[in-house]
Amino acid sequence: MPVVNEPDKQAIKIVESLFTAESLEDGFDIVADDVVVLDWTMDSEVRGKSELMERIHVLDEALHDGNFDIKHMFACDGMVVVDAVYSAVFVSAYKGVAAHGQKVSWKMRDMFLVENNMVTRMWYASDTLEMAKALGAVDPALLKERFASDNNWSGD
Repeated sequence: MPVVNEPDKQAIKIVESLFTAESLEDGFDIVADDVVVLDWTMDSEVRGKSELMERIHVLDEALHDGNFDIKHMFACDGMVVVDAVYSAVFVSAYKGVAAHGQKVSWKMRDMFLVENNMVTRMWYASDTLEMAKALGAVDPALLKERFASDNNWSGD
């Protein structure tokens, strides 16, 4: 079994606190004020904690009772990878998609760089197709019909 060094153990604890905090604001106490966040679904990279919090609050308003079921976390040289499933109830429109009031969930694999006990960079990598299907932005039946000739297509 690999041995995790102390700095990487600390990095994992820091990132884990993002997901276990009592409130969103409490969780982001360990995020640097000048954090840089990359997410290919955003128009551009997010620069700074205040801009990040604005964007997260929009998502937080649309999805209530959010929960991160962390499957794995590992770190190397301060880079922490989180493999989790996010779930919540979709209660308010998000990015033009009308809310349906049902529970939604999707896989995510986010990365966080921890430097000087602060998260300085974040890379969000949710399964965007799974997210779009859960929110109702994509009809799984249409996808199945479109890709029915693909022997690897399961529709799920």
